[in-house]
Amino acid sequence: MFGGRVDGMYVRHSLELPDASTALIGANADLVVSPGSAGSKVRPYILGGVGFFNSKSEVGSVEGEGQTNFAYNLGGGLLFKAGRMGVFVEARYISVSTDPQSQGFIPIVLGLRFGGN
Repeated sequence: MFGGRVDGMYVRHSLELPDASTALIGANADLVVSPGSAGSKVRPYILGGVGFFNSKSEVGSVEGEGQTNFAYNLGGGLLFKAGRMGVFVEARYISVSTDPQSQGFIPIVLGLRFGGN
């Protein structure tokens, strides 16, 4: 019913200015709670955790200095199992404590999982 995981992520946001963007690269450590029977073919789960992201802004060809910040995330998903492999779909809210204000985003992920329940 309880598990853990670590994941890495790269995100690039376009800004309203022409030719401007912010890039984030980081990692999260999450607690995963999967209620129900471990033998079920479809299993819901919720997750939450903390991490760190390095953010860097770019305007044209001028790149800003990178800054590493604390992050937290909360979300949920469904795992579709087929033997020792599974397909999962999930969504979560991630907030990165950047200056002057936090950056929040909601990635929707489709992925493969190998081994475990």
